[in-house]
Amino acid sequence: MRRALLAALLAIVPVGTIAPPMTAAARTPALPTCAAIARLGVAKVGGTWTRSGSIVTERSGDSQWAATLLDTLRRLPASYVPSDLVALSATAVPTARGPQRLRAAAATALARLFAAAAADGVKLAIHSSYRSYAYQRTVFAGWVAKDGLAAALRYSALAGHSEHQLGTTLDIARLRGGAPWDDRGYAPVERWLGANAYRFGFVRSYPAGAGAVAQSCYGSEPWHWRYVGPSSAYEIACTGLVPRVYLWRVQQGIALAKGPSCGGLVVPDGYAGPLR
Repeated sequence: MRRALLAALLAIVPVGTIAPPMTAAARTPALPTCAAIARLGVAKVGGTWTRSGSIVTERSGDSQWAATLLDTLRRLPASYVPSDLVALSATAVPTARGPQRLRAAAATALARLFAAAAADGVKLAIHSSYRSYAYQRTVFAGWVAKDGLAAALRYSALAGHSEHQLGTTLDIARLRGGAPWDDRGYAPVERWLGANAYRFGFVRSYPAGAGAVAQSCYGSEPWHWRYVGPSSAYEIACTGLVPRVYLWRVQQGIALAKGPSCGGLVVPDGYAGPLR
């Protein structure tokens, strides 16, 4: 009876056509490469530079700012405005260019970061923080007018694609003199932030190095820091992953692995994640 049933099944489904079960890795979609995204067209539509094929990011809710992945493909809607913005002047954080705002949690953590930096003799100021969709549209258009579209796409985000719209991201400058991207005077700031910012929940979104640039989709920006919370910042520092790649792996449930620098890091209080 069993032989007859097997023969009947083989007659319906030829040998070799039954695929093996898909592994978890095979079911996980790949994070689009920056090179592939770069091939999508960019055009000015209704006064706004937009990328064809761009999509609203998978986690665009106001409360999902810590896990929101923004890049040259994923964006926030134009209507996105953080609900808990506070003035940095209320936290005694100095600013280099007019009034600045951040989400409350990021502002509180930033004040602690600035105090720790000052105690180590590193004087900081905020060059830019929260940017609305409309303001980022103006910023990008300004860079296009100055340097051309191809150059602007390497170091400036299209409106909706900027992490500044989350209200958790800022450009950190020196307290006096020079622009924040002045390597001659910015190196001590870059070194201090690189060694300490994760302890306060901040990560450098666009690290240096050809591999990092290829994964982050933007050129190296030592002044651009995003608040993701102490646990995520610790995991990014521990794994050595570019934040864009880290956020993608977390969203997809891909396991994290310790990196070579993990042993020298300070584990945040209450951390119960996998990288202990």
